[in-house]
Amino acid sequence: MSGKKIINLLKTFSRQERLLFEKWLKSPFFNENQLLLVLFEQLQAVIDETCELDKMSIWKALFDTTPFEDTTLRRTFSSLLNQAYQFLSIRQYQSQTIKQKIDLLPLLTAPELSTHHAGVLRNVEQNLYTDISDHADFQYHLYQLTKVIYKNKELAGNLNESCRHLERTDLHFDRYYFVQKLKHYCDALGYRNFISEEVDIKLLPGTMAYLEEQAFFDDLLIKAFYLVAKMLNHPEEESAFFDLKQLLFDKCSQLPKSELKTLFIHLYNYCIHKKINVGESSFFSELFDIYQFALSNKIIYNREGELVQQDYKNIITVGLHVKAFDWVENFIKEQTQDLPIEQRQNALTYNLAKVYFFRGEYQKVISQLQEVEYDDIVYALGSKLMLLKTYYELDEYLALDSLIDSFRIYLRRNKTISTQVKRQYLNILRFVKKMSMIDPYNTQALEKLYRQAEECKALAAKAWILDKIQLLGKRPTAHTNE
Repeated sequence: MSGKKIINLLKTFSRQERLLFEKWLKSPFFNENQLLLVLFEQLQAVIDETCELDKMSIWKALFDTTPFEDTTLRRTFSSLLNQAYQFLSIRQYQSQTIKQKIDLLPLLTAPELSTHHAGVLRNVEQNLYTDISDHADFQYHLYQLTKVIYKNKELAGNLNESCRHLERTDLHFDRYYFVQKLKHYCDALGYRNFISEEVDIKLLPGTMAYLEEQAFFDDLLIKAFYLVAKMLNHPEEESAFFDLKQLLFDKCSQLPKSELKTLFIHLYNYCIHKKINVGESSFFSELFDIYQFALSNKIIYNREGELVQQDYKNIITVGLHVKAFDWVENFIKEQTQDLPIEQRQNALTYNLAKVYFFRGEYQKVISQLQEVEYDDIVYALGSKLMLLKTYYELDEYLALDSLIDSFRIYLRRNKTISTQVKRQYLNILRFVKKMSMIDPYNTQALEKLYRQAEECKALAAKAWILDKIQLLGKRPTAHTNE
């Protein structure tokens, strides 16, 4: 190993983790090779990027005047890497206090340690039920705990109690299994929206009926993922969607945070892919309701407490569609600060302009966007398109013609925009130009223009174009074969 792997790993350590790793290397219990401590100290400047990796200098610090051997140095790098892996593993294990104590119980089964066993067992039981931060681990820990108790009772010859704990062990194992199986199955169903390849994960025949019959629904997470599976398998039967939505809204505080985000993503995707995208626009209101709840309960935020840009955009799009303009404007002003810092300014400027456009406050759109040049291609194209539509709405034909010309030049010169995207935007420039010049009383010309736009496969803002052509005259009632 050349040293790049260990350097790459150590760069991810916080300053506190580096200090702890240094203590680890100083401890003979963990590390018997003190050369690794010297190597770690030599790498500090490389990790901080204040100097380049110099193998000869490192060799001299480690082995003094011994002739350089690349293989020996590589093995030393590799040994330090393994120490770092062990350090991270133990750090992770140290954070899992319940798991530590459950793992400790089998080591305390000797008769003379019975008081120790009872004390640790009591501590585990007290703490386990107050911490359901991860339900899957919760059920798995219960399974491990009851298995230890059942084995202990069996060894003590208490078969009646052993049997009762065996039943509990099997119950917790079933709950753990069904939660995991349903999660995997629901993820596979969800992937159908995004990939053409079928994910080969199936439930055993009769699983859904078995869950209904065996009263597993007192476990909220099993019930929730059961409803997800039912909802995604039979999207036309909307009762599962509404039952799941009600369950999550009513029992949000009782469900583990680590699972809530996944369950809400299933709700979002059902609304978008199974309903809205197939023309059921009433689900915009449902999706908006879900987004509002997820926001107020901090479910939609990532681990760093940030909003993901795609969720931020979706919330705005849905809010504007249901005409909640004041709410959306307030959301933009307050929640834009929850985006990653480098995305905030563009998002604030562009999306406020978007609200003004939907409200018909076109002068505000112009003042918001006119002086802004976006580095981000998506925002750049979006702002230019919004200005184009704004000038058209205001009948500002001189400004419109000027923007069409500059927008066309921008598209042709920009090498980072794909050919397909360029075609979509060049086509809208072409249609807007025709719309600004057409005789609104020429029904035949309007019919032809509408038909051309309708048949155009690569056209940005197609619905807006068709709507504006219709407003110029009557929509054609029948198409000719011309």
